[in-house]
Amino acid sequence: MPDIYAVQATVCGMGLDKDVAVITDARFSGFARGFGVCQITPEAAKGGPLAYLRDGDMITIDVAGRTIDVENQDIFKEREPAANPKDANTYKGVLNLFRKYGGPANKGARLD
Repeated sequence: MPDIYAVQATVCGMGLDKDVAVITDARFSGFARGFGVCQITPEAAKGGPLAYLRDGDMITIDVAGRTIDVENQDIFKEREPAANPKDANTYKGVLNLFRKYGGPANKGARLD
């Protein structure tokens, strides 16, 4: 899992840490400024709700409720999910199994 420290540090270095949240399926290492949501499921790669978001879309992050919601629900009717640029890649072994069967972490380790 990649470390996203440099991205969060850049956001903070630009003075945007009060206005921008970094949302990633990666992890943060040793960083305690700004707002970040990390180690989320790779659901955007599977065409889930995050795949419909584009630059400028407004979202609400409810930390206590553990949810992320988009302000304009019409995007799910009006847009197609973004294509996963890695879909064209060929993977072998465990990476191929994860690409084909990987799911959300809250469902546990499984291959179904």
